[in-house]
Amino acid sequence: MSTTYADTDPRSRPPEAWNGRLGWLVSQGETDGPRVEECRRALAWWAAHRLFSGEIDRGAMTVELAEHMLDMLRTRGAAS
Repeated sequence: MSTTYADTDPRSRPPEAWNGRLGWLVSQGETDGPRVEECRRALAWWAAHRLFSGEIDRGAMTVELAEHMLDMLRTRGAAS
């Protein structure tokens, strides 16, 4: 089975790299399509990661719950 853009793990790059890639794609005129969607999904995952990290730091969420929710975001995002 080949890898598609939709199932790329967001952790494969830091959020700054995803943002840079998206900016480069848009600057080249690619404003939609699978590579743009890949970047947007990864950036949304990283935004959730930051949110959950703050909740863990506050003691409002466990690491296990955060990891479970991030996995759900990734797998549901790839399926849509």
